[in-house]
Amino acid sequence: QAARLSRRGVRVRSLALTLGLLVLLPVLVLLGLAWRYQHASLLERAEDDLVALAGLTAAGQEQLMEGTFQMLQAVAAAPVVMDGDWDQCNVFLRRMRTQLPAYVSIGVIDTNGALRCNSAPMPKPVHLDDRPYFVQARDGAPFVVGEYVVGRITGNRTLPLAVPVQASAAGPFRSAFFLMDL
Repeated sequence: QAARLSRRGVRVRSLALTLGLLVLLPVLVLLGLAWRYQHASLLERAEDDLVALAGLTAAGQEQLMEGTFQMLQAVAAAPVVMDGDWDQCNVFLRRMRTQLPAYVSIGVIDTNGALRCNSAPMPKPVHLDDRPYFVQARDGAPFVVGEYVVGRITGNRTLPLAVPVQASAAGPFRSAFFLMDL
């Protein structure tokens, strides 16, 4: 009799366990489906956020380039640059540089590629006629965004930006540049 009751107890336990699993199975399936839906929704939201962030970053870079272009044109139009008053130009660019921390150097290059005016002190003559941004500006590009370069005076890793200086139709060519700190 005891063996019968023991077998019956095992059957009842097995039946109860099976019924419990059958009741829990739909709940587990629903939890899995809810997790999957929520995971897909989070991934989609993260993707949308990344696209929005990329758009904001691109707009910010576009504004930075437009502002840099306008500031370069202001440097190019400054009387000390147009007249070639290099001592006063150095003073002007040093003052300007203190207001623009994103730029390592601001300068003006003459027709031969000699650096004539710079916001950083120049211990010796510097020639930049081999720099692509100078060549492109000399060849007529209205605004040059150059390639990564290490500054010869500062030693910093920079992105050069340049515009030609139009002193007069018959005047010598000059180029104004900013070196953006990278």
